[in-house]
Amino acid sequence: MKNFYLLYSGDGAILNKEINDLEKKLDISDNDIIYYNIDDIDGIINEASTIGMFSLNKFIIINMDSYFKDKKDIPNINLLENYFNNYNSNSYLVFVSNSDTIDSRKKLVKFINSNGTTKKVEANNEYLSDYVNDYLKKKNYKMSSMDINIFINRVGNNIDNIKNELDKLMLYK
Repeated sequence: MKNFYLLYSGDGAILNKEINDLEKKLDISDNDIIYYNIDDIDGIINEASTIGMFSLNKFIIINMDSYFKDKKDIPNINLLENYFNNYNSNSYLVFVSNSDTIDSRKKLVKFINSNGTTKKVEANNEYLSDYVNDYLKKKNYKMSSMDINIFINRVGNNIDNIKNELDKLMLYK
């Protein structure tokens, strides 16, 4: 199991679902999930170097939006490189960006690519169909598979937009 992940997507709902799936897969306690911004390298490394309080594993989610939007590099990035070379195997660092693209030339992205997993999180039609079906089922509504496909083609693949449009349809019904 890898300890470093870079997840990025233009759809925050799909990104959050991917993070939640990873938390479940790694069996992380809610009390051992910590959020940081990439600007706080010292805090990230201090947190990652210690053991979890309530469980063996620690899950550190790091927002990287400022790293990709700003043209400058982050000070102390070399500390993170040193951590990658000698990391705590019970700490999982999940770097997250709310963007459809990332700059693969950035130093940190290269570190994660060589030491972990980089993944663009996208929704495919099967995922969207299942999401619509589950959402309707929770609200005690039904829609045929053909209607779900037409609906998805009409509203697009943004989960928040799909949810809003489904709510409108349910209000109308």
